[in-house]
Amino acid sequence: MKIVVVIPSLNKGGAERVVSVLSKEWVKKNEVKIIVFNGSNLSYSFGGDIIDLNLPAQGGIFPKILQFIRRSIKIVRILRRENPDYIISFMESANLPSILSAYFTGKLNKLTVSVHAGSASMLKLYNILIPYLYRYPHQIIVVSKGIFTTLIKMGVPKKKIKIINNPLPASAPVISKPLPRPNDTLKNYILGVGRLDKNKGFDLLIEAFSNIPDKNMHLVILGEGPERKKLESIISNKNLSDRIHLYGLVNDIWPWYRHSRCFVSSSLMESWGNSIVEAMSQGCPVVAFDCDYGPREIITDGLNGLLVTINDVQSLTNNITVLLSDNLLRNKICHNGLTRSSEFNSRKLSAQWLS
Repeated sequence: MKIVVVIPSLNKGGAERVVSVLSKEWVKKNEVKIIVFNGSNLSYSFGGDIIDLNLPAQGGIFPKILQFIRRSIKIVRILRRENPDYIISFMESANLPSILSAYFTGKLNKLTVSVHAGSASMLKLYNILIPYLYRYPHQIIVVSKGIFTTLIKMGVPKKKIKIINNPLPASAPVISKPLPRPNDTLKNYILGVGRLDKNKGFDLLIEAFSNIPDKNMHLVILGEGPERKKLESIISNKNLSDRIHLYGLVNDIWPWYRHSRCFVSSSLMESWGNSIVEAMSQGCPVVAFDCDYGPREIITDGLNGLLVTINDVQSLTNNITVLLSDNLLRNKICHNGLTRSSEFNSRKLSAQWLS
């Protein structure tokens, strides 16, 4: 079978990572073409062939409309040429031109659009259009029960929506495989991973970390984004520059999970929580803010992780401290986290997209 995937780019991001994982599975038995609007920065490996439209995002309402039309026209031509068995689009900026293109090529019955974000993080225009346009694709795949509920409330037909959680990359090292320590100078550290933006709540994580009694503990945050300077200022003002490290993007994240004393998700909103599952797969215990939507669907509090009331910095500090000091709790959460992460097998979940 032939699968055409549509996504704005393969730069760093949750949906982009999912396309990377799924395409590597699909290409084992299918022909895969990945349409990107901007192929100038491919941060993820992939399965299949890239078709770069070379139509990157534009600023201003009229340039955006013109770019939308250009993208749709090019996608129409590709769909007519490739005649795919499946068309699968990721993220609203790709979903909308995919719907239009599938309509004009008579392929709406082959189109799946996927939703990876809640309505609160979408543009207002998408919130207006989704209840009308998402009635047309063959099916809509969402990554969590929370987004499923959100779309129903927006007026999207329930029968069209299917929940498929994000897969763990097949490249994730098995726990029996030894991994070298990523930084020999850091023997004890807490880990945070994600884009440095307001929604990731790294300022709250830094505040919580500053109150942890163990002064030999370090905090490592991996990721880049617009909040870097603000976070650096907070760290400097707290005189914690020798214990809090913003290492940016790393080539191999798995050893960082494996050797961390615990992983903390301080996100204020999550559609799923890829990094939570990744941490679990490496035997790293997880503490997470109980935000909408993902963490509470992955973590059973006290069994395979710890959930903390969102924005409650003191509770976050307390839960991290308990996890670091209570070996029985830590071992239970590590063991059950490994079991939970095994449920997100990429081969099994990739097949569900095509069923």
